[in-house]
Amino acid sequence: MLPESLLQHCVRLTSLSIERNAIAQLPSLSRLESLHQLFAAANLLEVIEDGCFRGLRMLQVVDLSRNQLLTLPGSLADLPRRVSKGCASCRSDASGSIDHKHP
Repeated sequence: MLPESLLQHCVRLTSLSIERNAIAQLPSLSRLESLHQLFAAANLLEVIEDGCFRGLRMLQVVDLSRNQLLTLPGSLADLPRRVSKGCASCRSDASGSIDHKHP
């Protein structure tokens, strides 16, 4: 897991790349209010807690591709800005939630 304490003092961070780090769980990123981009591809993520993206009003790009995600949290769909979600194995349904594509 990415230690939440590592992000505690990064409130002005605008881009975070944690790709290819074998991370299985994301902490809440809600303190990163200036975050515009999150690159978390090629990790071991299976589930992301619902509140992970809460309050990230500036977030525009989220790359979660090449993980084991079946769904994405509702807090991602609730963001005020349109977020480009890089999740090739996921699809969005009418409610805005993201579900895994079935072959």
